[in-house]
Amino acid sequence: MCIAIIAPAGCRVGHRHLVNSFNGNSDGAGIAFVNERGVSLSKGHMDLPSFIKAYDDLYTKFGNDNAMLLHCRIATAGAVTKSNCHPFLIKGGAMIHNGHLWSTGWESEKSDTREFAEIFYNILDYDSITKAASSLEEIIGWDKLGFLYDDGQWAKVGEWIEDEVTGVFFSNSGYMTGVGNNPNTDFNDDWDYANWWEKAQA
Repeated sequence: MCIAIIAPAGCRVGHRHLVNSFNGNSDGAGIAFVNERGVSLSKGHMDLPSFIKAYDDLYTKFGNDNAMLLHCRIATAGAVTKSNCHPFLIKGGAMIHNGHLWSTGWESEKSDTREFAEIFYNILDYDSITKAASSLEEIIGWDKLGFLYDDGQWAKVGEWIEDEVTGVFFSNSGYMTGVGNNPNTDFNDDWDYANWWEKAQA
């Protein structure tokens, strides 16, 4: 299953959590951030180094002042393409999803979440989402939805895990398991991604 991440303003996702999230969900990653134009996307990162470098650069520029969305995909519906990577634009913002809304088939051009964002593009504004959150939770079951808006507001639907150290919200515990938490792996959050990646491939 994918992993969706909401990082409130000033809350940085640690490298070890990015590594674990991507390694378990390696069909493409993406980031939503707020700049002077509103919500923008950096998506279609199909390898770990480009994903971590993009996140580090974007957090340095924008992450202290506004929330960010991150997502690592494992395809359950729709082709493995950059276009099917989350986040997806909605009117006035962007969204991410963890779970399975409906089946589009493996051969489908679009994933279920991509279709959802396109179908409901105009009605996923902050006020509507926050007012309907409890009803949406009943509809989506175990799924999780995350939203970021041009004015910096963000919203979540479903039961998320808040990391006690970083204050970042994760859609499941996959961020805690993997090479990034292996005590036999020479890795910590102070390393830059390139050094870690070179050693991991040695």
